[in-house]
Amino acid sequence: MNFVFIYPASGRFTGGEFKWDSPSDDSMRDFMLFLRQSQDVPTERAALAEIRRFGFTDVRLMSEGKQIDVESLNDAKLAPFRRNYEGALAAGASLAWYA
Repeated sequence: MNFVFIYPASGRFTGGEFKWDSPSDDSMRDFMLFLRQSQDVPTERAALAEIRRFGFTDVRLMSEGKQIDVESLNDAKLAPFRRNYEGALAAGASLAWYA
């Protein structure tokens, strides 16, 4: 069974392994990692490894990862994160950063 956890964090974007709609280089950003996991408990080490793949260093996790409440994505304010949830299920991880 798969679970999607959200890890809120901040870090410096320095460039990652792949191209995506990333922030400008060497900028500090807050972001949320959506991570597909086989365990229903937070896996901080796996989250940090995935965050590095997205190109962030100097990472600070703001809180422990939490399993996403899928029903909450029906709320109009949270609906934009459906894409991140679906991306995590399909590809293993998705990251949303704040301007």
